[in-house]
Amino acid sequence: MIQLKTALHFGADAVYGGMKQYGLRAFAGNFSERELAEAVKLCHEKGKRFYLTLNIFPFDDQMEGLVVDKGITLCDLQGMLDKFVQQLFDVNVRTRLRPSYFPFTEPSVEVDVSCFEC
Repeated sequence: MIQLKTALHFGADAVYGGMKQYGLRAFAGNFSERELAEAVKLCHEKGKRFYLTLNIFPFDDQMEGLVVDKGITLCDLQGMLDKFVQQLFDVNVRTRLRPSYFPFTEPSVEVDVSCFEC
């Protein structure tokens, strides 16, 4: 809860959180059901959004790649990921990169994929 309160104090307009039974990240401080209800209530009282993350794919796999050239940016990575998920799922599917902290990579991002059935 301290991280949530700190994020709200410093101006976060939205917070992402998970639950203990649905969080597959080994070292994440996920919420219990009681804490989740308290977190959502606190966010709503302050006019902020709370997003619940659910990890339901228990795979310990990652995609790895290396590109070296002048002028390469994370935009190039996102464009490649868009093409990848469009071929895999549907032409209208898009990706979103979210900055993250992983102690073994820098910079680090997590990738969200838009719903391909909606």
